[in-house]
Amino acid sequence: MKDIFIKIFVFFTLVFAYIITSRTPMMWEDVVYTLKADAALGAAMSNSAVADTIQLGRYERVQNVSDLIESSYFHYMNANGRLFPHMTSQAFGALIGKPVFDVLNAIMFILLVSVVSLLVVGAHRSYWKWWVVVLSGLWLAMPESNTGFFLMTYALNYLWSSVFCLTFLWFYIHAESWKVNTFVLLLGCLFAFGAGWSHEGVAIGIAASIAFDNLWDMIHHRLNNRKMLWAICFCVGAAFLCLSPGNFTRTDAALPLYNHLLSFARLRVFWVLLLSWVLFSRSIGFLRQNYLLLMALSVQMLFMFYAGFRNSRVLWGTELFSLILLLRLITAFEKQRIFAWVTYALLTLLTIHFGWLIYRSGEVRQQYDEVIALYMDSPDGIVYYDLHPESELVSRYIPTPLCGDRPFERHIISVFYYRDKKPLRILPARSE
Repeated sequence: MKDIFIKIFVFFTLVFAYIITSRTPMMWEDVVYTLKADAALGAAMSNSAVADTIQLGRYERVQNVSDLIESSYFHYMNANGRLFPHMTSQAFGALIGKPVFDVLNAIMFILLVSVVSLLVVGAHRSYWKWWVVVLSGLWLAMPESNTGFFLMTYALNYLWSSVFCLTFLWFYIHAESWKVNTFVLLLGCLFAFGAGWSHEGVAIGIAASIAFDNLWDMIHHRLNNRKMLWAICFCVGAAFLCLSPGNFTRTDAALPLYNHLLSFARLRVFWVLLLSWVLFSRSIGFLRQNYLLLMALSVQMLFMFYAGFRNSRVLWGTELFSLILLLRLITAFEKQRIFAWVTYALLTLLTIHFGWLIYRSGEVRQQYDEVIALYMDSPDGIVYYDLHPESELVSRYIPTPLCGDRPFERHIISVFYYRDKKPLRILPARSE
């Protein structure tokens, strides 16, 4: 019965994640990814292969596995190396269906909190209390949690990839202490390869850290064959991710120096981590215990500087590693009595916050459904409707379709329903 309230809260969080995900319609790139990328892209590349498909006026849907494989190939050749996010975005959007994604995404949200908690404290007696602390950190600190956690295409890129990469890292850290048979060893190799070939926002830092770890073990004649094999598989997957021809042909790769420096200025958790390190701990022991995460953070920051600031999602991996290290740094204060009080205070605040967001998400989705219904009945695509913009406090955490002035979003709706033959225009109701 210990921590029963927290365990009930975990179930409530699962329900919350499902409700928000299911109330988020097919938005932006979700719709775009139902379309096929093709060989005609080439010089038209800017950022996303499918976005350029729309710019070129191609609206052919992915209809079968053959289309999925063909489209994924052109993504890899023209956009970037994120094979897993590209394939799953098109698979869920065009073939499997979003309802299946809604269920799986809620589970992935819980898994992310759980695996980060394991990386922070392991199977600790206060694990469930730390679960609440980790959730609070991820929810409040991660950049663009509204899109990174719930909007389908972005969740597959960031949430799911983070779960796979951090799960691999946790297994890698404990590889020496487990006995596994040949089947589990090969299954681990396959998982490691897939996790490495997911998203550079997390995978690059981990690949560099485990490569250095095995090199260090080799120098000191203590190399572990299982760890080495899993590390090789992960690094090979990360190599396929980084060496995609699309990474070298994107025309928006060259950014001014200001954008590269801005990426550091926008960091939040990292600066808190650095300040906490200066104030609370300067021990060599902490560095030794966390060298894998510190190496991953360092390499991820170098990559972030190389990529330059385009949006806050560029900060994803750096902030994620910083959060894990920050929480590991403050575990020394767990024995103080205030820790339990802080945990239950966070539990109460998050319960109220999640309940409020569930209510607001219903109103946001109702507005979206009403606009779509009017649009479907409109002969010329003109909808007379008074849109209600959502507050920043809501839109910071959950997707809010049609709550902002985004012409591209309205264009995507007309593409999804009528292949852009009936452009959506929303006018004030009083002008009808």
